[in-house]
Formats: sequence, structure tokens, C-alpha cells
Amino acid sequence: MPYIAYRVAGSPYARSRKAGSQSWVQSIVEATDHLPKVTGPCLLRLTFMLGPDKYDDQAPFGPDLDNLAKRFIDVLKRTVLAEAPGSDGCIVGIEACKLPVADESDAGVHFEMIPLQDLTHSFTKTRSQIP
Repeated sequence: MPYIAYRVAGSPYARSRKAGSQSWVQSIVEATDHLPKVTGPCLLRLTFMLGPDKYDDQAPFGPDLDNLAKRFIDVLKRTVLAEAPGSDGCIVGIEACKLPVADESDAGVHFEMIPLQDLTHSFTKTRSQIP
């Protein structure tokens, strides 16, 4: 599995029932469908760039980071994670952050999938050593 670094443009959504969330899903699918498929354990790094509309009195720090990540990963299961053994279970570590951007045109997510090929052997070895 090669290293993947890519940016998906659009307004990130944490929930599926909000207006505009379907266009976010479509943006993710279109941007990632051509990328290499994940075939082993990996580390996922996410940087969500959130436009001004994501911050208000109810959410002065923006939407919940865990919900943004979950939504994004759920969509990746249709594309880069479609052939991964264990689906999104192949993600063994996540680093995530969210940053405000001044203009909606800068909104989106930058993500990296870093292969951890040697980890597969470590999991097998550790599992076999458990009494």
C-alpha cells in the first residue's frame, strides 16, 4: 500500500441529516475513488479546515472532531477502504485536528494514510505469544 496524501475540498459535515451533507459525501467519494486501495494497517491523519459557518454560539469551537472523523471514515469505506481487510479496522491510529479558515472556498479536509506494513507481522507475533 502506498502513502496517500490528498485534499478534499468542500464543507465538512459531522452529521448526515444537515443540509449540504450529501454534497460533502459526494465530494469525498469523487476525490478519493481513484486513489490506491488500502491493503494493510495504516495511520490516518486528518486536518479539517472549517469555514466560518461551522462556528456559532452553540459551537464556538466548531463541530465535534470525533463526529467529523467518523463521518469521513464512513465514506472512505466506499473508496480507499473498500478492499481493506477488516474495513476501517485497518486504521490502527488516528491523528486529527480542526482549524478555522476565513473563507469557505478554503474549507475541506487534508488527509494522509500512512502504511504500517511491519505492523501486520507484529500483530500476528503478539497474538501467538498470548497464553
